[in-house]
Amino acid sequence: SEYTATFTTNEYYIPEKVQPNWVGYSFLPPPNSDGSINFEAELVLEFDEAIDPITVEPGTTVLVHRVITIAGPGGAVVKSGEYPVTVTASRDGTRFNLEPAVNWGSEAEVTVTLTEGIKDLAGNPVVPRPLNPTQTNPFSFTTEPKPGLTLVDFVVETFADNDYEDTTLSDP
Repeated sequence: SEYTATFTTNEYYIPEKVQPNWVGYSFLPPPNSDGSINFEAELVLEFDEAIDPITVEPGTTVLVHRVITIAGPGGAVVKSGEYPVTVTASRDGTRFNLEPAVNWGSEAEVTVTLTEGIKDLAGNPVVPRPLNPTQTNPFSFTTEPKPGLTLVDFVVETFADNDYEDTTLSDP
């Protein structure tokens, strides 16, 4: 005996419109007992669904600002500005590790802001506040003291030949 099946498809695609949530952030390794963060710690951002990794972009949708004070013979020098990070996505796209370009620095004050430019795979913008009620956006953290730590101050300038220049400073 012969079976025949017939079905009809809808010619319209109905896109998913649910905004993803930012669950919160954590550090690897975890904070020290005094609440300070290891100067080489990775910052982990977690979301409740897969995020398009192209939209997690340092300097555009993830803003990382660092302020550091360096004591010297002529007095303290304060360095402030955007700080470069490397972003790595988890396989499932729900976690993103932000690793400092070199290290955060000794007793650095780091502020991180997430924008609505971060989107899920359907193009929906992330709700820019964490679900964790003890966390905020933007958020800040301070790194542990590390005397003698060599710092790299990234100068964000473009020169005629498109080269970038950096300066190494030492914290006594």
